[in-house]
Amino acid sequence: VRETVVIETLIVIETPPDVPKPFTAGIVAENGKVKEAADIVRFMKGWDGKRVADYCKKKGWTWERVQTTRS
Repeated sequence: VRETVVIETLIVIETPPDVPKPFTAGIVAENGKVKEAADIVRFMKGWDGKRVADYCKKKGWTWERVQTTRS
């Protein structure tokens, strides 16, 4: 019997402080796909990590993995 491993990662996204409406928001990725997101970045639900990273880079935002858990 094979168990399914679930990897959850909490990622914090921040805009530069000098943008008109700066924010800090969180997303939760499960096995590489965004499953939960703060309202301001809810459009990222379903995205994979590369798409999130590419979008953040394009917008000038930073992102950081702050916690990863396995279950």
